[in-house]
Amino acid sequence: MRKIISLLGKPCAGKGTLLRRFLEGKEDQYICVSFGDALRKEVEKETILGQQAKIYMEAGKLIPDYIIINIALGQIRKAPENMSLILDGFPRTAEQAEAAVEAKMGITHVVNVKISDEEAIARSANRVVCPECGESYTLNEYKKPKKEGICDRCGVKLVRRSDDKPEIIKERLESFNNYTIPAIKRMKDSGVEYLEVVL
Repeated sequence: MRKIISLLGKPCAGKGTLLRRFLEGKEDQYICVSFGDALRKEVEKETILGQQAKIYMEAGKLIPDYIIINIALGQIRKAPENMSLILDGFPRTAEQAEAAVEAKMGITHVVNVKISDEEAIARSANRVVCPECGESYTLNEYKKPKKEGICDRCGVKLVRRSDDKPEIIKERLESFNNYTIPAIKRMKDSGVEYLEVVL
């Protein structure tokens, strides 16, 4: 049976790590939809949605829900019927969740990678990432690389993320708590299977 999984979580919760671990050996069964990547492709192709999104992106504003919803619908429709999907970061708002339910997008599971605000801030202060594979590590004992400053997978130098600044993390946490938690509640109320994961 085809699954459509909504993958959500606060910044620094370990969503990317969970995704990579889950997909190992299942690449022929799942399509992962990153909405950041999908948006950039729409902009590059100069589609109607891409042209509309570009206006907001260049102004540094949030992308309106209707654009994200239409991208989600398009990704689901074009995916082969025998492939399951992971929607990374969708729905982010209650409005997006409501639209997903109303449009019968077929989301079967919501996975919420749990973390406290305090832990997210602490992890962001210690996080380094691989610029090649995206694997995250910490400078403390939580998840240190085997060789200091080097990715275990790729052997390349780890770097700090530009958005791992206390003021940015706090803004992202506030956004998650204000907008995404109500989205999760709406999806749970719709009857999808809900799972919480702690890394």
